[in-house]
Amino acid sequence: MARKILLTGSRYLLTPEMYQKTRELVVEAFSNKEEILCGDADGIDAFVIRLCDDLAIPLTVYGGYKTFRNKSSREGCNVPFDGDFKERDRHMASLCDQCFAIWNGRSNGTRSTFMAARLAGKEVKVFEYGGEDREETKDSGLYV
Repeated sequence: MARKILLTGSRYLLTPEMYQKTRELVVEAFSNKEEILCGDADGIDAFVIRLCDDLAIPLTVYGGYKTFRNKSSREGCNVPFDGDFKERDRHMASLCDQCFAIWNGRSNGTRSTFMAARLAGKEVKVFEYGGEDREETKDSGLYV
């Protein structure tokens, strides 16, 4: 059975480095034959969906409230989760083997998702990218 990789990320204050790191993680997961999970928010989630569709990489997209806020995947499985966004995020965290977070250092949704994965005993790696000066980038490794 393939490992499940949850990719989660911020919706705003995005930098070119955040998109580049996301692209690297998607390509690496695909080359390792890992299953990609993500939500349906703007920002990093929408980028993961678009990138996977453009590269014909299957993924599973979870929408909250039994619907999708953004475009669902053409290449993968779309799951309209029967709960709010926080419940959906906890569900994805419970399903994954490893969680990668592309975080702007402010997004509460991204933080709650990677913390849910950590609390579920999952392997978590957070890539935190600058605060106010969006050009400063820090790979924070296993974020505690």
